[in-house]
Amino acid sequence: MSLVVFYKCRRDSACNAEASPNVGGRFDAQNGILFAQNGTGTGTPLSYNFQIHSMERPLPIKSRIRRAFTLIELLVVIAIIAILAAMLLPALSKAKLKAQSISCLNNTKQLTLAWLMYENDNNDIMLSSGTWVAGDFGYYPTDQTNISKLTSSPLSANLGANYAVYKCPGDISTYMGSPRVRSVSMNGFIGYNFWESTYIAFKKSSDLTRPGPVNTFVILDESRGINDGFFATHMKGYDPRIPALNDLGDVPATYHGTSGSFSFADGHSEVHKWRDGRTAAAGAQDPLPLSTPSPSNQDVDWLMSKASYKTSGGTR
Repeated sequence: MSLVVFYKCRRDSACNAEASPNVGGRFDAQNGILFAQNGTGTGTPLSYNFQIHSMERPLPIKSRIRRAFTLIELLVVIAIIAILAAMLLPALSKAKLKAQSISCLNNTKQLTLAWLMYENDNNDIMLSSGTWVAGDFGYYPTDQTNISKLTSSPLSANLGANYAVYKCPGDISTYMGSPRVRSVSMNGFIGYNFWESTYIAFKKSSDLTRPGPVNTFVILDESRGINDGFFATHMKGYDPRIPALNDLGDVPATYHGTSGSFSFADGHSEVHKWRDGRTAAAGAQDPLPLSTPSPSNQDVDWLMSKASYKTSGGTR
């Protein structure tokens, strides 16, 4: 016989129960035993199969359903993520530029150390800016993607044929859809000079008396107007100093924000920050003219001071 028991009590204690059929009694909730009432009030256990139904009010359906985000809350979360992204992106961009500049410094340093090794192996004769690397992007556009022009360099033996050092990681220029393989050039006054006859061409290490090895640049990032392997620095207005005559021949690059990478004849490399906006603007010209007047441009003066000096009668 099945017995349905209705009770209203605390779940952890004995309580009175109502049973169907009409059986009065006491229900032990802890032990699950129903006692029928007798004359003495002690009760006798009944062997009914019974079901217990709580009289407590069930929880509302809504309270049993997990509450979802409202549209406004979702929009607030999206707005917070957008704000955080706006704060982080500039920092990530700066970190990327910093990483690229470090990599570029490493490249120019490796090239310069290989250049110094060549000099030591050849009786202090410097490898000329006219012969250190082959290829001319201006006359032969396909040279822009021709790796053999780099691996055939006299420096290749000292570089272990590592041609990646000729390319600044910040240079994203391409030719016919392929990355350009070289973005650096060499100071045109190293072993080579045909445009400034009154300024010295450095051919041996002993020629580096002025401005000295630590202040004479060797390798630099050149702007997208790069063509051959040498960098022509115009010396107009340098000695004597006449700022109104300053102009740019070849133009240095600004691949690291507003800065460019340089290596020097003593073997060190550095990133130099350009201070005149005309320097970066000159490099953006397409096509690049042979000369870009830039009067009183302090960047031009700095560049000239690191390139060469007058063969005689110099005042700087």
